[in-house]
Amino acid sequence: GRVYGLMSYPYRNTGTLRGAWTGSTAANIVLDVIDMIDALEADNKYGPYGLIIPRNYMTLLRKDYDRTTSLGSSVMKRLMEIEGLRFIKSNTFMPADSVVLLDLNSDTAEAIEGIQPKLIEWTSGDAMSTMFKVIACILPRVKRDNDNNCGIAHFIP
Repeated sequence: GRVYGLMSYPYRNTGTLRGAWTGSTAANIVLDVIDMIDALEADNKYGPYGLIIPRNYMTLLRKDYDRTTSLGSSVMKRLMEIEGLRFIKSNTFMPADSVVLLDLNSDTAEAIEGIQPKLIEWTSGDAMSTMFKVIACILPRVKRDNDNNCGIAHFIP
């Protein structure tokens, strides 16, 4: 078998952003997220949703949404006003311009515990030191329904 992630699952919804968010307008970022939600709703996935972005986008989302007013609303705050969006998280391991929207229901993904976290203890060869290590094996299981609908939208520029 093969272990798939959110950005490698073959049945995920893929699409194109209006451009890399580092050079995009706040309005286009909002439209990109709405497009991602539309893709999931076309697969009968109605949320709630979580948005996962690369770390370099988090700074961008903290900036003002509309610089022509003094409302002080950030792009992130505007995104969180979208119905169904529950969180925005950044991840340092994501490729620079990939954005993933995930339906947060259990029929989208789950964690499979191959080995529950377990503490292993042993003594050094000279019996002067006790050493500890934690082992675990937890894998993601990404799901689809019988019609190959999936609750993951992965968009890139």
